[in-house]
Amino acid sequence: MLPQNCDKYRESKSSQQLEMLKYMLKFNLDDQSAIFEKLHQQMENGNYESETSILSAEEIEEIVQRTVTPLFSPS
Repeated sequence: MLPQNCDKYRESKSSQQLEMLKYMLKFNLDDQSAIFEKLHQQMENGNYESETSILSAEEIEEIVQRTVTPLFSPS
């Protein structure tokens, strides 16, 4: 059985991940895809440590700002 503080740590990480995912829903699918790609790279570079599984709102905003979404697309 795991120590109780380990359970609280996991619960906190899960809560942070959930909040990140809720925040991501505010963006269009292309932006979400860019965010997930950045998250994947971050996790890969961090050997999939739990700390690498979360992006802050500021990091997400930065990713979205870098992603150019066309305002007009000809039919």
